[in-house]
Amino acid sequence: MATKKTTEKAEKKITQSELLQLQTLNQDKARLITELGILSNERLVIDDREDALIEKRKTILQVETSLNRSLSEKYGNVTIDPNTGVISS
Repeated sequence: MATKKTTEKAEKKITQSELLQLQTLNQDKARLITELGILSNERLVIDDREDALIEKRKTILQVETSLNRSLSEKYGNVTIDPNTGVISS
């Protein structure tokens, strides 16, 4: 009878220190990707807020122009104190 030789290869592994470095690197990369995603989302929110404020500014400027025109037509070329409403020439 022939005897069988078991030919098992031993697993090759990196050192425990190298494994820890690899795992730490992967965790750092995952955190970075998460933080970049959060930052990107915050940037979109800020962009939307900025767009809304720009539109609000346009509206305010239109109201200001209209009011100035109306007051000029009614009172002429005068200076009006915005706190008291006093007109001076």
